[in-house]
Amino acid sequence: MARSVRSHETLGRSVDAPHQIADEYDDDFYHAIQDTWHLKDWIANDAALGPLGHRIAQEASTIPLLDIIADLVNCTKHLVLTKTIRAGAELKSTSSTVSLHDGAMDRTITIGLEDGSEYTGVVLLDEAHEAWENLLTGHGLL
Repeated sequence: MARSVRSHETLGRSVDAPHQIADEYDDDFYHAIQDTWHLKDWIANDAALGPLGHRIAQEASTIPLLDIIADLVNCTKHLVLTKTIRAGAELKSTSSTVSLHDGAMDRTITIGLEDGSEYTGVVLLDEAHEAWENLLTGHGLL
């Protein structure tokens, strides 16, 4: 969980040291969602957890919010999507606002779902981290 939290914090660093290049922000976002999803694999393969790790990974696969993360991860990692599409999530748009005063950039990534609903990248990551915390706390791991 610590790596996922660090990636999320790097994305949110814009409060203290704003991103000034859109590609850097996007890279930080992609790393954060990848670390958030791959936590499932780390837990499933942690020998110290034994069968509990596999049970937690299975439970994670039933959380719709994490299905959205999984779709985004597969879209950002592979040129051609070959994995099962879970939630029909896609990177819909990006926008940037740059301050002429100090060059600070406010970047927004929008994720669209098949049902027409949308998430911003930051809100999606916040809610995904909350889902992980709830799942792990429920198993006495946080």
